[in-house]
Amino acid sequence: MQFAIIFLLSLLFWSVTISLEYGNRNPMTTSATPACSGEVDGEILLDYLYIGRIMGIRDNGHILTVGLPSHWATLPSDIQQETYEAVACYAKTQQRTFQIIETP
Repeated sequence: MQFAIIFLLSLLFWSVTISLEYGNRNPMTTSATPACSGEVDGEILLDYLYIGRIMGIRDNGHILTVGLPSHWATLPSDIQQETYEAVACYAKTQQRTFQIIETP
């Protein structure tokens, strides 16, 4: 009986040590995501959807998937950058990883 209690306590202390050492890791790094200059809400993404800058938005609670139009490569680079930053900042505020898919 004492062996079981000692074993359980040592297991508990070991798990606390591991959780303190590694903590809660965020899968998104700051180098992968641009610095957000303010709160980005979903309205911006819906506006981009309405005007055709993006073709679809899907959020399954873990991954935000954004579909891009087939003519994405022909858009000016400033529009591409603005759209990417809006998606990245929204994903960051919602604590989601994101993927961007070009639709045919």
